Amino acid sequence: MHGQENPLSTILANKLYETQPYLAITNHIYSSQVHVIRKDLWDRLTKEQQQIIKEESIAAGKYMRELVMSQEEDYLNKLIELGVKVTYPDIAEFREAMQPAYEVISNYAGAQNMKEFLEMVERYR
Repeated sequence: MHGQENPLSTILANKLYETQPYLAITNHIYSSQVHVIRKDLWDRLTKEQQQIIKEESIAAGKYMRELVMSQEEDYLNKLIELGVKVTYPDIAEFREAMQPAYEVISNYAGAQNMKEFLEMVERYR
């Protein structure tokens, strides 16, 4: 195997480090989950219940990010202990190369939506 793209947990659990001794940390993907509820069900909740769900969803998201960050650090340390050579490439060129993709996305998602999304990414970077 010359290369693959997976979370650290997958690399560790599936022992991909046995055939892939190099790891480039690029942080180019962030997977998230959202809470979804049918509108008719949401509308039947009281304002207080809606507020509780909103607040607890935000709290759960913060907790999840903290937990993932902690686990990622542990996984990375284990991989290093197993002999994986870790690099941290300069991703400035990668970001620059993404500009045409941002323009394509802006065309179908809307320029304002793209602007707000990129601002959000920068806030949490």
